[in-house]
Amino acid sequence: MSNQMTTQHMENAITTLMNMFGQAGIFTIDGVLYNTSNLSQDEYAKPNIGMIQRMQNESGGQINFKKGWYAGDSMDDIKMAVKAGAKPVLVLTGNGQKTLKELDRHSNKDLKKKTLVFDSLLDFANSL
Repeated sequence: MSNQMTTQHMENAITTLMNMFGQAGIFTIDGVLYNTSNLSQDEYAKPNIGMIQRMQNESGGQINFKKGWYAGDSMDDIKMAVKAGAKPVLVLTGNGQKTLKELDRHSNKDLKKKTLVFDSLLDFANSL
């Protein structure tokens, strides 16, 4: 079975997230970018940084990943963060436990040194 998200999965996740934001008093966000492709030649597919470059370009320079973090639960998230010059953050929810085991491999020791690990996105946010 593929771990690849479908457009419907993403739309459901975004709806859930927006409802959570609304309940927390957050009524606007600047945007949501996602890609359901896993083709290596697709510039927007992780771990390629096309989505990050697009976000930086569309923000008029207000977003700069080299000065921030990128949180995710997969090796592709961590690799994309490093390629973009962001600090990678692994959250152990979702696929995070599996990804932590991959990071523990000797071949990923350099990635592990660069990666902050948190139990959840909330734990990471509270650390800031």
